Amino acid sequence: MKTPPAKNALLEIGTEEIPARFMPPTLVQITTSAEKAFADAGIAHEGIQAWGTPRRITIFIKNVSPKSTDRSDVKEGPPPKVARDAAGNWTPAAQGFAKKEGVAVDKLTLTQTPKGERYCVTHQVKGQKTEAVLKELFPALIRSLTFPKSMIWESVDFRFARPVRWFVSLYNGNVVRFKLNGLVADRTTVGLLSLGGQKISIPKPEKYKQLLQSRCILVDPEDRRQNIRTQIDAISKRIKAQAIVSDEHLDEVVHLTEYPSSILGHFPEAYLQLPKEVLVTVLKKHQKFFPIESGKGQLTNSFIGVRNGPSDSQDDVRDGYERVINARFSDAQFFFEKDLETRLDVQVEKLAGVGFHAKLGSMLDKTHRVVKLTATLAEALGLDGNVTKNAARAALLAKADLVTQMVGELPELQGVAGRFYGERQESAEVAHAIEQHYWPITSESKLPESVEAALVAVADKIDTLAANFSVGLIPSGSADPYGLRRAAVGVIRILSDRRWNISISQLIDAAFSHLASGEAKGKKELSDFFNQRFSGWFGSQGFRADEIDAVLTSNGVSVSQLGDKLRALKSVRGMPEFASIAIAIKRARNVITQAKEKGLLPENPSIDLSEIKGDVEKTLLDAVSSIRPAFASDVESGQYLGAIMRLPNLAEPIDAFFAGVMVMDPDEELRSQRLRVLMQVKQLFDALADFSKLQVSGPTAG
Repeated sequence: MKTPPAKNALLEIGTEEIPARFMPPTLVQITTSAEKAFADAGIAHEGIQAWGTPRRITIFIKNVSPKSTDRSDVKEGPPPKVARDAAGNWTPAAQGFAKKEGVAVDKLTLTQTPKGERYCVTHQVKGQKTEAVLKELFPALIRSLTFPKSMIWESVDFRFARPVRWFVSLYNGNVVRFKLNGLVADRTTVGLLSLGGQKISIPKPEKYKQLLQSRCILVDPEDRRQNIRTQIDAISKRIKAQAIVSDEHLDEVVHLTEYPSSILGHFPEAYLQLPKEVLVTVLKKHQKFFPIESGKGQLTNSFIGVRNGPSDSQDDVRDGYERVINARFSDAQFFFEKDLETRLDVQVEKLAGVGFHAKLGSMLDKTHRVVKLTATLAEALGLDGNVTKNAARAALLAKADLVTQMVGELPELQGVAGRFYGERQESAEVAHAIEQHYWPITSESKLPESVEAALVAVADKIDTLAANFSVGLIPSGSADPYGLRRAAVGVIRILSDRRWNISISQLIDAAFSHLASGEAKGKKELSDFFNQRFSGWFGSQGFRADEIDAVLTSNGVSVSQLGDKLRALKSVRGMPEFASIAIAIKRARNVITQAKEKGLLPENPSIDLSEIKGDVEKTLLDAVSSIRPAFASDVESGQYLGAIMRLPNLAEPIDAFFAGVMVMDPDEELRSQRLRVLMQVKQLFDALADFSKLQVSGPTAG
């Protein structure tokens, strides 16, 4: 029996050139949205592929069912208490719902829904022809797409990344005609602009990809990626050198082209005297070219450019590329030589004219704060004199390159320019700290390599955080225009890596003390903000949320100590005796909280064994006193596992205490003694963590 021909569908959205960075998330988005739309419509298929070039976003749907499935469409109405009155009669709300749905009110059925019981109507919906469904589905899908930035043109109710100029909409070779934003969908697409932008008629969806390839358009980004890789490898092999190709850069070039053709170009060797970062930044960031290194890793005076279109007139294209690069490098050389005429320490004063934020003064104001903060932190950490001196110098010069002509032209080089100018004017330690004080640039990227760089990085980031929080510039939702989440995670990562004995609360106090107003406004919010970052950071390392909450009460310990406490807590979590003491301390906390709320909690928790009358109270206090010296020594030296392992010795006397006495005794003296004993127990546990935050089962009050 002959297999029936496949009935495929195709939607192409033709646009003006879409920014390269928009395309990868858009292709994921349209695939996900299309899969949901087809599923919701009850149309079966065998897969959806999304393709994209700068001028088209396309989905190809394979083996699409000729009609949608029959389905039951349930409409939810009011809950029982709204649908019927006290006498059981239908209310106007129920009658209105039934009328809206076109049924008699007695046809409403009481149904359990995710929102609770509701009176519902179930409509049996017959399947429709796919072509008819697609007329609604395709324009709805187009409208659903979102972008980092959208444009409005012609119609105020339609937004897209760039103006849309045509739609191709097909099912099994037939046009699925719809109208959107003044455009009527058809079967005609537009060819490569460099070849005249000729009209191309698409007979069937399955012919689309091959037909466009024959007209010099590779619609699949993976085809273009492989094409560029192959061309670059061939050129590299021919000249016995290696192109510098990062995934990020390659992705950008892929989404800048519809039909890539690679061309080898050259620039005068004299420009190789410029810092490598300058040359690479101009080639990659500004011209989207691929630099070429020798076998020894030295930058050469060759590059590979990728044009959009077939490889005709290569000599003319190469000449154009080389003229542009020569002009760029000539400018860069001028900026470099001009900047070297002025030392970085002289440039610092010009930062008075560079705004940090309208509410927070200039970059010079920030520089002065960071210098003071760096000195404060160095003293608190007891750092070596030379390290402190180099860090102070780096803090002073850290932002100086912002006023150089090089960074004015190539903003991507901030920090890097400070380093290569610093190498000619300062010590290597200072120069590298200038660059690396921006590190880590992302939540996963490299940390500062030297102590000096790490110190200035922490000072700079904590100042940025404190300054912003002090004037109410606090991230909300997904919005974080000043990168404060990244700055906070950077501080946490550096402190953890260095194992510096300084707490976040100490850092926050130091940063706020150097603000112009000295105001503490925003302190608590910043502390809470750090706790949120801790939760995410420690959570990514496999710690449970309640474990993290428990140790975050240890406000005065360093980041590395918090990590050590977490590891100790996690390692004993499964022990039976641990569960017992966790329940016991939770009960103790509850009793103490109740006493405090009633104004019955003693102000001084101190108590002597000789004061106590009851045996179980004496036994518990004696047990606490017997482990306290060794426990305190373990905590002081960071031996948290050893400290935790001493706590099970308290399990039996605590259980006996709660079983043998009523803490909130009417007798004031007895109540005071028992509460103070519990306060001694709580003090011991609190030196490690707030054990009441841990999720354990059992009695919680006594």
